[in-house]
Amino acid sequence: FSLGVMLASEKQYQAAQFELEKADSLQPETFEILYNLGQVLLRTSDYSKAEIALTRALRLKPQSPDALYLLAQAITNESRPLDALDLLLRAHKIAPDNADVIFLMAQVSMSQSYFEDAIPLLESGIRIAPKRSDLHAALGESYFMSGKIDKAIEAFQRLLELEPSARSYAFLGLSYRNLGRFDEAKQYFQRGLKLDPHHTLCLFNLGFIAERQGDSAGAEAMFQETLRSTPQFPDAMLELANLRVVEKKLPEAADLLRKYVQVSHD
Repeated sequence: FSLGVMLASEKQYQAAQFELEKADSLQPETFEILYNLGQVLLRTSDYSKAEIALTRALRLKPQSPDALYLLAQAITNESRPLDALDLLLRAHKIAPDNADVIFLMAQVSMSQSYFEDAIPLLESGIRIAPKRSDLHAALGESYFMSGKIDKAIEAFQRLLELEPSARSYAFLGLSYRNLGRFDEAKQYFQRGLKLDPHHTLCLFNLGFIAERQGDSAGAEAMFQETLRSTPQFPDAMLELANLRVVEKKLPEAADLLRKYVQVSHD
């Protein structure tokens, strides 16, 4: 058992799994063995086996918030959000100040487009762990997707103080873009590209703004760069098709629209 835990701490997960399964055969129905085995199986993305191990662990300690949390992780990755939420609610009742549990609850809600439900969870998580950048990022995205753009801007500004990233700059740019404040939006997309020159959202939205501001050549360059970064990005295909229509290059526009429809349905 101890060797398995040590191997897991060194990220040697296959070897750790072997040792922990051996320990389980020698000492069946031991919570610590099953819990650590479930954790290792999660790391190797073997979610069905992780679910079995953690379910067995919870039969021994039904009130373990950590085991409930790990089992919820496994079930979330098996695309069973309602079952995961049930486990997380149980864990939250036992350990209301566990920020990991709160964050996963919010993530599951967001995955089902219940952004309004995620907001109070994330706000409570930030009160518990104010320096966690993942909580701030998810809160900003939930505000944005709920149409609360001013609050999204505040959340992303706080996030940038903690951990600047191209994704954060992109969402901040999107927030300003949605308000029609294109010049401010452009600044944030450009800052995002300084951190990640191939960031798809930043590239595409610089093209989007250029097109709306009458700079067709600049828009064309950005949309082409977007497709070099992400060849199957449908919005860039659609915007390029619009440019081809304006240029009266209708066969090229039709070809881009066919690709857009195909990619959008895949």
